[in-house]
Amino acid sequence: MKITVADFFTGFFSALALSTDHQKRTFECGEHFNEALHAAYEKFSEAAENAGLRLNFLIHLDPLHGDSRVIEEGIGGAIRRDLISLDNPNFEKVRLTIPIEEARENIESVLGGAELYQNLVAEFLKHFDSTPATS
Repeated sequence: MKITVADFFTGFFSALALSTDHQKRTFECGEHFNEALHAAYEKFSEAAENAGLRLNFLIHLDPLHGDSRVIEEGIGGAIRRDLISLDNPNFEKVRLTIPIEEARENIESVLGGAELYQNLVAEFLKHFDSTPATS
């Protein structure tokens, strides 16, 4: 079975909203966010493959700018599905807007299972919280 970009970001933002380790609902986006998500994606893809799942996308960071077309598309899709919003005039903050009950429903039905996405979020937060933001 294949995990799509939409599946990945739905699971990611739903698990992030449910994370008991992290009550923060707004995250600075940009290079720092991308680096943390890319690092978490690397472990996620390994775990998914070990579970017999295939990802139909790759997350690569541009070496010069630190951005990713896939992450930008995933964020755009998550906005259209009302999981997040981009706040402030420069769209520099990702705000989780998904209701907790919807996040629970999503995580219960996401391809790969809740644990896969909970581990993704734990890895993301480990990198996000430990790497200083660059502006």
